[in-house]
Amino acid sequence: MSQALLNFVKSVCVQYAWYWANQGNTGYGGISYADPVRVSCRWDGKVQLVKDPTGKEVISSAEVLVLQEMTIDGLLLLTDPDNTTPPPNSNGAVPIIQKVTVPLFKSTDLFVRTVYV
Repeated sequence: MSQALLNFVKSVCVQYAWYWANQGNTGYGGISYADPVRVSCRWDGKVQLVKDPTGKEVISSAEVLVLQEMTIDGLLLLTDPDNTTPPPNSNGAVPIIQKVTVPLFKSTDLFVRTVYV
């Protein structure tokens, strides 16, 4: 059953986004990011109230179902399915403000992941 649910999640992740993983503080007040990676997702653009990692309530503009682990303060940029060339910079990308990882029923290594931007 768990594998069937994971296959369903994969089947609905038909959109693509560029993802820049947060690599930590630069030491100068900024964040260092990894090179962009194209990821499959399901981007549901809906405004909702979520709590950031500090517990502060913030407005999320989208709930994004993803297939891999992502970092808080990483960046996501929804892209055209035909676009396989990384963008020159992260202009227009939005920060990940919260993430939820739920293990599949009776599983310790399969997860459904949602991030909020």
